[in-house]
Amino acid sequence: MELDQFDITLLNALQKDNRLTGAQLAKLTNLSAASCLRRIQRMRSEGVIIGDISVVSPDALPSSVAIIVLVTLESEQNELLEEFRQTVRSAPEVRQCYYVSGDVDFVLVLHLPSLEKYDEFIQHFFFGNANIKRFVSLISLNRIRFETSVTIPALPETLYA
Repeated sequence: MELDQFDITLLNALQKDNRLTGAQLAKLTNLSAASCLRRIQRMRSEGVIIGDISVVSPDALPSSVAIIVLVTLESEQNELLEEFRQTVRSAPEVRQCYYVSGDVDFVLVLHLPSLEKYDEFIQHFFFGNANIKRFVSLISLNRIRFETSVTIPALPETLYA
């Protein structure tokens, strides 16, 4: 799907606050409220917008531990990679997973209620998988910055002037 400047403006606004009304979005874009809502619906149906969520502060929870895990696999054969991906997709503790280049193969972001629960997780998830060569756990001490938005580059002026 090709995005124009109106779509980009809508996406940037919705990433900051997805509760904006059609009237508020119309004011930002100089389009009608109906046009804004049609564009948003089109972006949802075409998979540009994949969800509308509320972000919960970990500070509001009685206990929560964020852990970043760097995983290196023994082998990157296609079937072994897919097996690892499936295991990650089925683990509710894994909130994010990235297949990366460099010294490690995957970066996982986990959120658990305690370090004891993390110990249970690694016993089951890592020690039971012969294809995991090594993993390194990084325990978050303090969240300095957290963004859920995606940077959307503006279009060159000449395309929408």
